[in-house]
Amino acid sequence: RPIDQRTGEIQPFAAFEWVKDDDLLRNETRLPRLLTCLENCGTDFICVQELQLERAEDSHSNSSDTRPPFVLPSWIKPLLSKYQIILPSQPQLDKIAERNRRVLLADVAVTNGIFYNLNKWVPDSSNKQSNGDDEHTNTCITQAFRSVDSDDASIVISSIHLDASREEKRCAQIQRCLGQTASFSSHLPYALPLIIAGDYNCELSIGSCVSAFIKNAPDDSTSSQPKEGEEDSKSGMEEHKLRECASALRIPLTSVTPDNVKQWDSLYDDVETYVYDNCWVLRRANTGPTRMALDHDESNDNTAEFNELCLKPWKLDHFVYTSNTLEAIKYWSTLEDDAESFKTGLPNERVPTDHLPLAAMFKIHSHPQLDQGPRKQLLASLEELELKQDADTRDTLVAIDKEKIDLEEKLQSQELVKVEEKPKRKKKPHPEMIQHIRQSRALKKQLKQTQSKEREQFVSGRCVLERMELQHALEMTCNEWKRKEELNKHEDITDMLLTVDASLYEKSRSGKRLGAIKVQRYSNNAIHCDTINIHIDTSPASGLEMSPLLSIEPQPVSVIAYQQHTRAITAFNFHELLNDLGEVVSDDSLVSFASAFSFITTPPTGLPSSASSTDASGAAVVDPPSRLSLV
Repeated sequence: RPIDQRTGEIQPFAAFEWVKDDDLLRNETRLPRLLTCLENCGTDFICVQELQLERAEDSHSNSSDTRPPFVLPSWIKPLLSKYQIILPSQPQLDKIAERNRRVLLADVAVTNGIFYNLNKWVPDSSNKQSNGDDEHTNTCITQAFRSVDSDDASIVISSIHLDASREEKRCAQIQRCLGQTASFSSHLPYALPLIIAGDYNCELSIGSCVSAFIKNAPDDSTSSQPKEGEEDSKSGMEEHKLRECASALRIPLTSVTPDNVKQWDSLYDDVETYVYDNCWVLRRANTGPTRMALDHDESNDNTAEFNELCLKPWKLDHFVYTSNTLEAIKYWSTLEDDAESFKTGLPNERVPTDHLPLAAMFKIHSHPQLDQGPRKQLLASLEELELKQDADTRDTLVAIDKEKIDLEEKLQSQELVKVEEKPKRKKKPHPEMIQHIRQSRALKKQLKQTQSKEREQFVSGRCVLERMELQHALEMTCNEWKRKEELNKHEDITDMLLTVDASLYEKSRSGKRLGAIKVQRYSNNAIHCDTINIHIDTSPASGLEMSPLLSIEPQPVSVIAYQQHTRAITAFNFHELLNDLGEVVSDDSLVSFASAFSFITTPPTGLPSSASSTDASGAAVVDPPSRLSLV
């Protein structure tokens, strides 16, 4: 039990004030008994937490750059005759080791792990789609496994150790675990069977935010409404939430503030929304308390005798699983059947760990699915709605653009255009044009609201299986689809694809060495950045000239010098940013516009010699513009 350098004392969770015999805490006493337990359990998977790794034996230097990698400690290696283990990467282990060197003066890595039976299962990441957050950590390891006997039998196992103090961190850890699980079945409408096993550091009591992950688990996965019990009444649930909020914050119930309640309710609602959006149906195996330790709510003076310490059973370790694909058949009993541990606390002479081990047996079921008939009808209805909304959007925008063009022609025919030698500011639009812009905005907003309501009505009342099929087809959650703002995209495209004469903006361009005949307009007053001195010629300059149907795909740029085909983000410096009404919004502000450019391997005609060179073969090599960021 190393000393915490910040306090000079043993860390509270490792103090074990109730243990009278220090010999029970020595590794020489505990670890052989723990290995025997692991070897005799006979399970397919073993999820471990707080497994302390050690450095591999190596005679090299102990400098930070050449430290040997972390490996399993020798006491647990006999388990490898039957099992293999999944661990975090060495960089992840080094992170926790760096913290332990600083805080505990101990060069050790403490981590989670998953032992899997070599004769029954093999890791399978063949269908995994990276979600940007799929690396194993020392507190969460999630891995898909495929049965050795059957390619069709797969399961995801997650070994977790949730944060001990903050509910929002615990919720984020479980959400990350569920996200990683979904990435293993991105090719399917339905998630693989999942078991999340480990130390949750909370009891999953009704009203806790973590319990919201498993609160709505109906028996029938085709039901759109969760079953309700007496504890789910509004007043009763509020009491549960208040109690769990106080417990998580470790403050008296009377000290909970309205802000505490508001934050707790917000987190709870976020979890419920996530579970609904991603169609998770989770349950907890009905296991009992696994830790006997001090009661936080009772006074435990360190000077008191052992028999005066107030111990309390804690239900901190759990199996949470997908109840639509797994059935918990049986599991080990816990402290309710261990009178000695209930009296003396853990660890003790019989149990070598401070948490009683859990074990459970599960039966895998095929995921329920929609019949082919209802499925085809559902997807056909979805396609019909999207085609209708696309047509409505296109017709509305075309009508608005036509009205705008007609109005511009009318105004131009009525006015004599006076061109100043040095125009300083864009002229304010005509009152009729301002009225047109306002009416167009109102029309677009009304259409967007109507379409959003149509999508909401389409999704409302759908069962879990229907929502799974819809989300697989849409590649987004149903709530994201309901809230999508296609009109905003079309609105931006309309502005970007309009064509203007380059001469209107060429005066602001430094150097003016080449000068384009036409340029693509990115906003109402887009101008070339002073530092961009490369010829850009779009063909066609306007997307409207290509097709009456607006597209979110950028128009091809025929001449931009670089050596490869890639995508890029270009930053344009708008010296004066105006809105649609001609009002100045900001001066000299940096605005980013994302686009896709097709880079060619030959330099554009007329490119200044200072911008190009030749490679070994004599072919021209062109340096990219200084303000072009390759991605």
